[in-house]
Amino acid sequence: MDSLTRALLIGAPSLVIVSVLLFPSYGPFIFLAAAIVAAVALRVGLHNTPDPFRPIIYRFGQMHRLGQPGVSLLLPFIDEQAPQSLDMRPLSLKFDVYQLAASDGDSVFMNLELTWQMRPDVDRIDPLLKQTLLKSPEQRERLVEHTISTVARQVLLNYTTAALKRSDARESITEILRNAVNELLAPHGLMVETIFWRGSVPSPDYLKAKLAMKIAHEQLELYVQDMALVGEQLPSVDPETFVLRQTWLELARRGIAPPVGALPAATPGLPYMPPPPANLPPKREN
Repeated sequence: MDSLTRALLIGAPSLVIVSVLLFPSYGPFIFLAAAIVAAVALRVGLHNTPDPFRPIIYRFGQMHRLGQPGVSLLLPFIDEQAPQSLDMRPLSLKFDVYQLAASDGDSVFMNLELTWQMRPDVDRIDPLLKQTLLKSPEQRERLVEHTISTVARQVLLNYTTAALKRSDARESITEILRNAVNELLAPHGLMVETIFWRGSVPSPDYLKAKLAMKIAHEQLELYVQDMALVGEQLPSVDPETFVLRQTWLELARRGIAPPVGALPAATPGLPYMPPPPANLPPKREN
């Protein structure tokens, strides 16, 4: 109960008693009017919110506080309850943290399973908590995921790859991660209850993507080496023209005719190459 509600609950009966003492002849009418006002206030101000939801209370049109589950008394014409209550049930979240590296520089795969929820001890709504309440459940989930990913990248820099293979080390890391994340999420009214590191073996999709990136980097490195070699051995040949000739040769090996005008008739430093024959089907013998 806040100070304004407490003051009105104490001040209203005191005002009635003082009015009766000052005007004793009007005492029955004062008590009757007070009873009618109290009945109307109870009819308008009583609200029931089932557990595990908590009502969001507005005061003079602004977010003021979070009510408790059950029956709550609101000040008529001053306080108002939001149409939708806040769900306090824990939510599950599974995601993979990418771009992780241990202290020795090796990549680390972290797939987490956790439960998170709104903090049950939240009462007053400050500006930062107000921003959290205005977010959708999906946006709050992304906030939790982003915070965990950021902290995990910093925590794993204190461990080597060999240490991360031990289960006790991973349990210690998840506990450190949970405490650090809860300190950052507390001003937002959020908390992480449990964090479980499901394992350190990457998924097949992750391994395929990692292999594809490695192949792409190796191809790019070879391409750069080829361009440097062309500039060294054939200084009069434009590297772009050389690449076109190389593509032309690859098409010739496959028996595919390149587009007309794709290459110049002659290139300085390179011999003239006639267009390859069209890839025609073999003739059938009678």
